Parts: sequence; structure tokens; C-alpha cells
Amino acid sequence: MAAYGIMQSQFQSSMFYSGGTGQMLPSSPVSYLRVAALLLDSLAANKSRLAGIQQMLDVKIDASKAAVALQAQAAALRETDDNAGAFMIIEQCNDYFSFADRFWKQVQRQSGQ
Repeated sequence: MAAYGIMQSQFQSSMFYSGGTGQMLPSSPVSYLRVAALLLDSLAANKSRLAGIQQMLDVKIDASKAAVALQAQAAALRETDDNAGAFMIIEQCNDYFSFADRFWKQVQRQSGQ
């Protein structure tokens, strides 16, 4: 859930308006492939930290290969998500007037008028 929250925090909206009916904007959808890629990258970072340990007792450890493999898998997941054909529409407000116009149009959309 924390990784999902990290990925979701990249998408923000200033349009969180709660009218009399209590409607809110739905949360931005986040790709589970991107969340999995973030988790694999964090595992790879942990493996690369452990790569400083080359030998423990009579066992030789090579964590750098595991880190490279995890990073490659994370990159493959991101590429799969990029090529999935999904898209997102983002409305941009360049000044106060366009923001106010967008705000009131969003209020109208949520209230069903």
C-alpha cells in the first residue's frame, strides 16, 4: 500500500471539491506494473547494498547479479506499461482565469447540472 501511495502521489489534482452531495473526484488510477517496478527497484537497491559483502564464512555471495536482474525486470515492467496503449488526459491551467473556469466546470460536472 505504501508503494501504491508513492506512485499515486505523483498525480495530483487541485479539483478536490466536495459539494453539497459530498461528491469527490475519484482517485487517480495507478498501474500495478509501475508499483511492482518500484518494489523491484527497492529490492535491487537492497541487493546492491549487500554486494559489499563478498564472502560469509565459506560461502561466496554475488548480490550484484541479483540487483542487475531485478533492475532489468523492473525496466521490463515499465516498458510493458508504457506500451499497453493506455493514456491519461491531463487538463492544464495556465493562469488564474483558466483555473477558475476549470474549477466551476468541474463543480457543474459533479453536480450533474
